[in-house]
Amino acid sequence: MKKTMLSLFAAVLLAAPMICAQSQSRIEIPFPFTVDNTEHPAGVWVVTQKGANPGLLSFARQGGSETFFASTLPAAGEQNSDPARVMFNVYEGRYFLSELWRTGKAGIYFAPGKQERALLAARRQGEKMSVIAGSK
Repeated sequence: MKKTMLSLFAAVLLAAPMICAQSQSRIEIPFPFTVDNTEHPAGVWVVTQKGANPGLLSFARQGGSETFFASTLPAAGEQNSDPARVMFNVYEGRYFLSELWRTGKAGIYFAPGKQERALLAARRQGEKMSVIAGSK
């Protein structure tokens, strides 16, 4: 029993860094943007992906008190070799966060919210815009 408990304790200690591992990017977004039907102000945002739930990102605005979480979907395919960047879908001057690509990692997608889906259903013409991100 003592040996089993010691083995379990050692396994937890070895797994802790992987569970707590996180990836962080600093992104300066020069315009208000929408994620999941909520508009957020322009500014410098710190985006954190925790290892325990890679499909959930935390956004925290530097110099402000605004934070939010966003669910994501993994991008199938290759690793990103370009500089880290975020992609926005732009409709009628409104920016909707759509993708996040980190250097050396696979990209992730953000599902369109109700507002963006309504613009798509109305067949509004959109365009893509990229913002380069700094990784930490």
